[in-house]
Amino acid sequence: DDGRTRALLCMGRAHTCVVLAGGGVSCWTRGARRPHGVLLDVAVREVHCGDEHTCAITSYFDVRCWGANEHAQLGVPGEGRGVVLVPLGGMVVALSATGNRTCAAVQPSPGQTDVKCWGSERHRVLGQSDTAEYVYAQSAKSIPLRDKGAGAVTRVTLARNHACALFDDGRVKCWGLLALLGVGQGTLGASTARGLAWDTLD
Repeated sequence: DDGRTRALLCMGRAHTCVVLAGGGVSCWTRGARRPHGVLLDVAVREVHCGDEHTCAITSYFDVRCWGANEHAQLGVPGEGRGVVLVPLGGMVVALSATGNRTCAAVQPSPGQTDVKCWGSERHRVLGQSDTAEYVYAQSAKSIPLRDKGAGAVTRVTLARNHACALFDDGRVKCWGLLALLGVGQGTLGASTARGLAWDTLD
């Protein structure tokens, strides 16, 4: 194992999911007396809940999502609810979901880590476009962090209006609505925790 703490339980707006000992997933919805199993053909390593969708990293280090898809939360076109494989083009090493969006740290090749996000593009949390309403995973551009001198991403975390990535050298970079990050900038861009140096997401 990679030694990293994994998310084995998550809660959305009206549902809760847990990874079972054998790698299966069970979820509860509001008012349900018993959990229902999620039909997956592969074991799950960790699970992350948005408001009305859930995504999981599997033992194949890919991502499967299910639930609502009105804002492209599942990363692919369609009405949603059923389990879908999210096309990310590499081994997924970290994942985070909240609200109507999800971000993943993806290794398309050894020594290279990209962060890709999909779903609702409100407050430019996905780092894509000022005009896009939502973004599918296949068309998502990588967050421009790698060319800023950072190392490999080991963890990614989403909040309602911003996101942050933790790198293997201990640095943290964030993007989204930076007025909510407590740093007094109030602009869109990316920040580095060391000394609060700034890199914009142009």
